[in-house]
Amino acid sequence: MPRISITVPDELDEYLNQQSSESGDFDSKSEVVRESIRSMKDGDVEVDELERELEEKQSHYEDEIEELETTVERLENEKRTILSQREENQELVKWAKEEQSLQRRREKRQTAPVWKRAKWWLTGYDS
Repeated sequence: MPRISITVPDELDEYLNQQSSESGDFDSKSEVVRESIRSMKDGDVEVDELERELEEKQSHYEDEIEELETTVERLENEKRTILSQREENQELVKWAKEEQSLQRRREKRQTAPVWKRAKWWLTGYDS
């Protein structure tokens, strides 16, 4: 194992002493430093895993958002179609009522006595 030397501020030296004393978890300052480096390395691996997981979730949510936007667009198109059909149907109902009214007037004229038709012809049709 290669040997290295480091210089640390007083507060870190105090922390290393606390951790390596008899009441601490480690036998020496070197062990504290090695374990700190291992923890940092493990933390880096965890961070990488979390970043990968985050990217997967982000991709999944982006796909869901795209799917929902497509659904919203489809529903808006359906709504426009339904409103257009409704408007068309209302126009057809209006036209049918007008045609029925015209048909009743024609029937009334055709079944009216001659004197009434003559009166209507002279004075205008009385509905």
